[in-house]
Amino acid sequence: MYILLLALTCLALTALYITYQRHFHPLASYPGPFWASLTDFWNAYQFRSGQHPYTLNALHEQYGPVVLIWTQPPQFRFRRCSQYNFRQRREIMPKTEVYDTFGSRQFPNLFNQTDMGEHAKRRRYLLKNFSSLAVEKVEGNGGWVY
Repeated sequence: MYILLLALTCLALTALYITYQRHFHPLASYPGPFWASLTDFWNAYQFRSGQHPYTLNALHEQYGPVVLIWTQPPQFRFRRCSQYNFRQRREIMPKTEVYDTFGSRQFPNLFNQTDMGEHAKRRRYLLKNFSSLAVEKVEGNGGWVY
């Protein structure tokens, strides 16, 4: 008798969870796969299978620029995000000593380099690889950012 009661309780709680996630959750209005709106295991499976980028592209083709692929905030795909993420920053923001914790002071890397002149010199070597054209060529998805 208790096992039947336990099974019915689990079934009722599962039904309530699915109903809440699909109809009453604040993100329920965003389109996306059914299983992705219920659990993050769907997204983990996509990563594990190696199909995540292809699945994302197919989902954006099917649902548009905003897709719910997990129970967290939706995933966006806008061309202007690409321009923002890969732009050349003209403003100067000096780095503090906090960046020294990310590497060795004797052998600084591009990330923890606090001398702006040396940083600019090292960045010049890498900059051509991060231009919009180079990123678009490597990603092969029209410059979309996922």
